[in-house]
Amino acid sequence: MPPTTELVRRLLQGSGRTEFARGLMMSKCHALVSVRARTAFDAERRGLEVLDRALAWLVTRSRDARGVVDGRLVPFERSLSLTYPRRRDLVAVRGVISGRAWLRSPGGSARESVLSLEPKSALLEPPLPTDLAPTDARALGAMRRAHFSVDPINAILALWEAIDLYVGNTGPEHMFSDRQRDEVLKAVAEHGPRLTDQQTQRVNEIIHGLNAAPLRVRLRTALARDGVPYTEGEFSTLWRTRTIRNDVVHGRIPPEPDIDDLRHCLSFVSRMLVQRMVKSG
Repeated sequence: MPPTTELVRRLLQGSGRTEFARGLMMSKCHALVSVRARTAFDAERRGLEVLDRALAWLVTRSRDARGVVDGRLVPFERSLSLTYPRRRDLVAVRGVISGRAWLRSPGGSARESVLSLEPKSALLEPPLPTDLAPTDARALGAMRRAHFSVDPINAILALWEAIDLYVGNTGPEHMFSDRQRDEVLKAVAEHGPRLTDQQTQRVNEIIHGLNAAPLRVRLRTALARDGVPYTEGEFSTLWRTRTIRNDVVHGRIPPEPDIDDLRHCLSFVSRMLVQRMVKSG
């Protein structure tokens, strides 16, 4: 019996969770992850992050069709590139020091919920517009990923993808006309300091972007346009997650997301999209 399977068997002994025990023992393989954490919940979350990262690597690696990787000849099988390795929604956690253990399905509660879709269900109003804009359709898809993501960082990335799509090219009225921008460019060329070609290109880019409003301003403009109700506290909470998103995409180590803040943000952005559907309908 493989070491991980034997470990799972020991964890299951005396648990009383026969449905989980059966599911775990019937799995063809088990992943064993060791992490440092103060609580079993944190250990579960960090362990799943490590496992999901490993699965993402396997998916990415299997789709690299090169015959030579890192100077070595490697075989490639197309059938492997069509697979999608994923984990089941069953996890066993055991504290090495505390001895505390649990078995559960991290996403089970969400999947066991039932949405009532009777003809008079409030969820059917407003109806989804039949002529939904492509950006709005992608925003809904991003929000679905945000809601179902186990990893809060991935949820935040998907959340802000939805917001970027929601905002689109929305912005306040232009401060500079095309003629004014051309005059500024001409003035820099005639009376400004002597610049290298690279510096001139950069100055031109900045001048052409004079009317590009910051995302914060564009988001407020979109919210006002759609008549979305919100509080300044909600907006501030949402913007804190933007800092986490920026840290991730720029290669910095982000702070630990606050789960309650994330839930509030998911609700806020859902409100934005529903109000957009109301306005579109």
